[in-house]
Amino acid sequence: MQWLRVRLSLRFAGVLLLGCAAAGVRAEALPALDCVINPHKVFDIGSQVRGVLETVHLERGDYVEQDQVVAQLDARVERAAMAVAQARAEITSEKLLSQLNLEFDSRRKDRISNLYENNSVSIQNKEDAELAAELSQQRLQEAAERERIRELELWRSKELLEQKVIRSPGSGFVLKKFKSAGEYVEDQPIVRIAQLDTLNVEVIAPMDLFGQIRVGMTAQVYPEGFEGSPRTAQVDIVDPMGDVASGTFGARLILANEDYAVPAGVKCQLQFDTVPQHADADIGASLRAAKQGRDASSDAEEGGKWAVIDPDKEGAPETSGEPVTGQ
Repeated sequence: MQWLRVRLSLRFAGVLLLGCAAAGVRAEALPALDCVINPHKVFDIGSQVRGVLETVHLERGDYVEQDQVVAQLDARVERAAMAVAQARAEITSEKLLSQLNLEFDSRRKDRISNLYENNSVSIQNKEDAELAAELSQQRLQEAAERERIRELELWRSKELLEQKVIRSPGSGFVLKKFKSAGEYVEDQPIVRIAQLDTLNVEVIAPMDLFGQIRVGMTAQVYPEGFEGSPRTAQVDIVDPMGDVASGTFGARLILANEDYAVPAGVKCQLQFDTVPQHADADIGASLRAAKQGRDASSDAEEGGKWAVIDPDKEGAPETSGEPVTGQ
C-alpha cells in the first residue's frame, strides 16, 4: 500500500510542477511592439469603358458612400440610342394587328367548317380557312417575340448608358483625384478611396514570439501623437512563416474606428492584453490526465487486482512491495 501512495504522490507532484510552469507562461507578458496604422482598404476607381469625362463629383477629402456616383463620361450617343430603344419597346400596334387578324380568321374558319358540313363549300375552301387561321396564330407569336426582343434591346441600351456612370464600390474618403472633367480616360484611375471606419494595424514581431501571438488576441494600440486612451485591436492574421533575413514575422490587427478619431498612416506601439491560450490548455490536459490516473488506481484497488497484506499480522508472509495477483 505504501508503494502505491508514493507512486501517486510523485504523479501529483509532477502535475503541480507542470501547472506551475504553465502558470509561469501565463504570467509572462509579451513585450511592447512597434506598429503602423493603415487604412483597411485603399482602392482606385476607374472607368470600365473609354471616354471623355463629363463631370467628376468628388474632391480630395470628400466622403463617398457605396454605389455613390463618382464621375460620368460623355454619353450623348448612348442616351440617343436608349431613346430609340425606348420608343421601339413601346410599340404595341404590331401585336394588336396580329391579334385582330387571328380573331377574324378564326371566325371565318368556323363559318367555313359549318358550311362544309352542310356540303355548301368544297374541301379546298375549308383547308384555306384553316391555313389562314394557323398563319394568323403564328404571326401573333412572331409579334410577341419581336416585342420581347425590343425589350431586351432597351435593357441593353440602359446598360450601355450605365457604363458611362462611374460609381464607388465601397465607402471611404477621397485620398487623391487623378482626373478632372474634360480629360480622356481609358485605363487610368480617376480617384483613390480609403476606407477608414476600420483600420489595419500592421506589426512586425521577432521570431522569438512566433506561436505566442495568435488570432483572436487583443492588444492596446497607442498611435503616435494621439492624445487619449489607447484603442483596442484584435489579431486578424498571423503570417505562417517568418523572414529569414530579418528574423521576424508579420501580424495584422483590426482596429474599429467608427468615429474616425484615429488617423491612418501613422506609427504606433501596441501591448498585448493576453498571452497564448495554450498554457491553460496544457494545465487542463495535465489535470485530466492526473484524474484519469487516480480513477484507474481506485478501480484497481476495488477490483481486487492488488492484494494488500498487513505485515504486523501473525503468519503474514514477508512482502517486497510488489503486486500480488488474486487467485
